[in-house]
Amino acid sequence: MLLEPDPAAGGHVDTAPFVSPHFGEGLRCVRRWTRPDGGPITSVAYAWNDAARDIDLVLKGHYDDPDLLEASFDAIDDFAKSIWIA
Repeated sequence: MLLEPDPAAGGHVDTAPFVSPHFGEGLRCVRRWTRPDGGPITSVAYAWNDAARDIDLVLKGHYDDPDLLEASFDAIDDFAKSIWIA
């Protein structure tokens, strides 16, 4: 079952800069689309390129209750900002 955003099926992607105190500027991407059964689904992804360690970092989550996920974005953003590599 493919769960990728499909613009023809109402998929939508919002991407914005996102700054982490540990990794600098990255991206925050929110994706909204419709499952094959017609229900909504939302995902959020954070991505950074850590040149000092020569790695790319991605934190991703999704939930089938878009309202609950979006109501939690402040807490999820705070969590994303708290991640660090020892």
